[in-house]
Amino acid sequence: MKNLIVIFIIFVFGFSSSQAQSYKTAAGLRIGNDISLSLSQRIVKKTTIDLYHQTGLFTGQNVTTLAVKQHFPLISKRLNVFAGIGAYYNTFIKSNFIDNQNQKSNAFGIAFPLGMDFTVGRLNVAFDYLPALKLAGVNDKGIISASSAITLRYVIIKQDGIVKRTKTRMKKK
Repeated sequence: MKNLIVIFIIFVFGFSSSQAQSYKTAAGLRIGNDISLSLSQRIVKKTTIDLYHQTGLFTGQNVTTLAVKQHFPLISKRLNVFAGIGAYYNTFIKSNFIDNQNQKSNAFGIAFPLGMDFTVGRLNVAFDYLPALKLAGVNDKGIISASSAITLRYVIIKQDGIVKRTKTRMKKK
């Protein structure tokens, strides 16, 4: 049901002419069932390329995801929903305590990030749902897996022109 709501919001508000996103570069942590590093870089208007790297600290899974996301403004460019597509690579280490051996397995596939983000000042907060379709390899999650997380990012480079547009608007008033 949550997925249908997000998809509905994307289609209803996706054709807005206002510009989505108030940052160019942001980096931080994605916190879900494990902790991931997150880097988001705007490549063109309303589009980012995002890199997530889960270190496997708690789950034993190293997952790297690289995705292109399209952002759609809701009320302003600071609050928007996004949808995207990308690739993921998963390394899973399974320990066998009886034989004292570790089994390592790898898998890769396609990821489909969906979510919503909000930026205030230099803080970007996002909630995402990340379903993934395994194309090859072996992992412990089966063919289709999903994760959800909250991402907290620091805006390293703000979007050009925000200050200039604000000054221009103030002069007009």
